[in-house]
Amino acid sequence: MKYLATLRSLLSRSHKQTQILPIVRLPIEILLYIFYLCPLPDIVRLIRVNKYFYEQLHPLLFETLNFHADKSSRRSIAACTLILRNPSLGKAVLRFDPAGGAKRLRPEKAEKLSQLQANAIAHMPNLVDMNIWGRAILPQHLEQIANRPVENLRRLTLMQVIPDDWLSVVPELVRAHPKLTELRLWPTLRADQFTDASQQGFTLDRTDAPHLRSFTGSLPVLGDLLQDTEERMRETKEPVEPITHATIASPILLHEHFEDLSVLKASGSSLRSFQCHVVVANWHAMEVIAKAMPQLEVLKLHVLANFKRDRFAEFINQVEGLEHFTNLRELHLNSRDVTVFHRTAFAKKGAERAVIEKLSRECKTLRVITMPPYRRWVMQPDGDWDVLSGQELNEHISFVKAQLGRPNDGQLRNIGSSSGPIS
Repeated sequence: MKYLATLRSLLSRSHKQTQILPIVRLPIEILLYIFYLCPLPDIVRLIRVNKYFYEQLHPLLFETLNFHADKSSRRSIAACTLILRNPSLGKAVLRFDPAGGAKRLRPEKAEKLSQLQANAIAHMPNLVDMNIWGRAILPQHLEQIANRPVENLRRLTLMQVIPDDWLSVVPELVRAHPKLTELRLWPTLRADQFTDASQQGFTLDRTDAPHLRSFTGSLPVLGDLLQDTEERMRETKEPVEPITHATIASPILLHEHFEDLSVLKASGSSLRSFQCHVVVANWHAMEVIAKAMPQLEVLKLHVLANFKRDRFAEFINQVEGLEHFTNLRELHLNSRDVTVFHRTAFAKKGAERAVIEKLSRECKTLRVITMPPYRRWVMQPDGDWDVLSGQELNEHISFVKAQLGRPNDGQLRNIGSSSGPIS
């Protein structure tokens, strides 16, 4: 075939030019054209057996057809157009992060890009993970997706503020994808909608998402889901998938909202993992959370410390209530505003270890504690605490950052190891 002859020519030419480092750096347009010409199984085979294409086509399969929101919209337009011309390419897409959400585009350009990406979604039957940021897909096109749903969608992220007159599209979108196991809706609501439950604009129950296990969003919506789960478990004999992980989007856990955690105390017994934002003034947040959900196994707090690490240290030293946890294995503390300016959250040598030992004495079940930035302390068999450092720490940070951009079940990695076409 013609495309095979073209590939041989490119390979032989590049081999002569790069004897030391035989990696072909082909323009993105040529790579996209290869995608257009080759059947998908041939592309996968090239990735697996050809050392020249591994460095280029491998990330192309994962990043060009599985877009990232911070990438150029030009790449997304090219790939979506190819999918519309050759719908079989859409079968390769397991994750879709529409482009255009990280930049402020002109209204007419945003409209065209949103429409193009929404049209391409209709040709992605194997799509498992969809992450929509900003105005990458506009509300009217979210409705289009709800009317032509993706059958196998498991994870949905909607990180945009929805106008009041379009809020009803959120439950429609969720309801259209009943296989969802993970739902992230932040910041779908504005700050004033967080504080006034009557303004939340929509509600969800377990009929909308019967298999949901992980939820990120506002406390009122989470409360509705948890209460409905408990009611269904009491009233029906059919098993209901429990929600085991919840993230409360900022700014819910400010001082004046702690009383709202009563809904978690009443209906959150299924939760095993929980994360939220707290400000340094709310040093009693740990105790409130512990009393509401003593059964937690993993807790992650994002501490807003006003870019001052001494404030973060004061917060940690004042923390109380860890003894109320009965099963807490991992405590992850993060503070991005501190680590913007400092390599660690503690100025004095030995201060971090002292805090780790203090926390472990207060909660005997703790086995892992993470301090900013991603400093992972692990209890050793002899009861001592050890921290990753040097190259191990760098590798761990790289691993964590890589995992933040990947689906939880590793489905994308399965494409490269498949031996046949994706159906």
